[in-house]
Amino acid sequence: MQELDALKQKDLSKLNKLVTESVPIQMALDQGLSEIDPAHINNNDIKIMKEIQNVQETIIKEVQTGAFLLKKRIQKLRQTKTSLRGYKQQRVTTPRFLNKTS
Repeated sequence: MQELDALKQKDLSKLNKLVTESVPIQMALDQGLSEIDPAHINNNDIKIMKEIQNVQETIIKEVQTGAFLLKKRIQKLRQTKTSLRGYKQQRVTTPRFLNKTS
């Protein structure tokens, strides 16, 4: 849940820290679950696993949405940059020396 809050607040450093901390926990959980006999998993365990799955799916969707929006923004910046390069103004040249005829 903290990951979702960090994502909603657009606090990427906090999100990165939380994800880094959660990786070892997820690996231990995966290993523990692989050693459990499925017959011993109760409804409470299933409910918790579904909640974890829902949170992870939400985080993935939010990150994908953010990546898509970032991609669109980068494309727009590239188009603007290309347009600015192609736009050339006529420079007004001034004479370097003044001819004074007296």
